Amino acid sequence: GVSVAIWLTEGFRFWFVAISLDAGIPFAAAMFIAMMGSLLTALPITPAGLGVVEAGTTAVMVGVLGMNPALAISIVLLDRVVAYWLLIAIGLALYLRRFGRETRRASAAA
Repeated sequence: GVSVAIWLTEGFRFWFVAISLDAGIPFAAAMFIAMMGSLLTALPITPAGLGVVEAGTTAVMVGVLGMNPALAISIVLLDRVVAYWLLIAIGLALYLRRFGRETRRASAAA
């Protein structure tokens, strides 16, 4: 169940990025491309598939969907930026929450 929710979130993120750039791709295509990108991250070629995922998803968008290469590259790069920065923001929020909790415990113990 959690995996399906994560996959849907990735698909929606990719679809919203495509909508924001007025690409007009259907949700099913966005889901397919997002899942393909997730599969490409599993290849141990580069850390987090950096470069491999972008090249693979751009190739599918241009070759299969017939999209303009400049638009495809823009969508893929913006999606990757959103994905990375979202992870950093959530991780920072969780770290600060835990740091605050540990600080309160230490001050209560002292």
